[in-house]
Amino acid sequence: MSTQTYHVRPGRLSDIPKLMPIFTTTIARDQLFTILFPLKNSHGDSGPEVDIDAMKTYMNRVFALRYWSPNFRLSVAFSVDDVECATPLAFSWWKLPDSQLSLYERWLSPYGINPTASTMFSRFIEREIEPAIFTPPTTDSKSRSMSTSTPSSQDENDEDEVKVGNGNGNENEHAREDAEEEKRYARRRQAFYLNTLAVLPSLQGTGLGSFLLRHGLRAVDDRGAAAWLIALAGVEPFYRRQGFVEVGRANVGEMSGWRGGAIMFRE
Repeated sequence: MSTQTYHVRPGRLSDIPKLMPIFTTTIARDQLFTILFPLKNSHGDSGPEVDIDAMKTYMNRVFALRYWSPNFRLSVAFSVDDVECATPLAFSWWKLPDSQLSLYERWLSPYGINPTASTMFSRFIEREIEPAIFTPPTTDSKSRSMSTSTPSSQDENDEDEVKVGNGNGNENEHAREDAEEEKRYARRRQAFYLNTLAVLPSLQGTGLGSFLLRHGLRAVDDRGAAAWLIALAGVEPFYRRQGFVEVGRANVGEMSGWRGGAIMFRE
């Protein structure tokens, strides 16, 4: 009989300073952060290293603001032996779509303050990536229909009738495809976003990351929703094992130098 090694509870504001060491030794080591927080030399030129102090100051503020945002949920994992929950071992931030917020959360609770909790990267995602992954590609059904129904000759009346008939059939088929596509993208727009999942390096590979991820996915599944994330370089196989599938890339435009950026959905 197996015993439970870890337990998870909702994060508290007092947890946030304790989470930064986990963040800086895991996620902040990704190449993304050399793009976002480059360490400048004495001449003001950016180098290949992260400005840790600038990053810590910025992310501490962002985490505190997220805590008061109605859309964000912080979960923190501890050892079962840590009865006072003094030493966090891992944490996750999930962002809920507006449709999943209760009236109390939106208007009556302290969370209704809803301060800005975005980062430079999240603003890039909102501006450059989300329009593409949440909006189905536009199609010109009329043009598609005409391309299949235009007569080639006045002398081929019977064949023309067949072509027109096929065009109408194709039009209906395209309409059904468009409806299914819109339904799929509507589900994506209501998906939960895994913003952050970080585990102490010494505990990576022990199952703690999977344990914390499944904890968050249970809330997603209970609401019948989808989930998505943008993966750092090298962690895509971990998320594939949990049912996520790559649907696009976020390392485009100003982020084209980033080696990570797989956009992954669990639909």
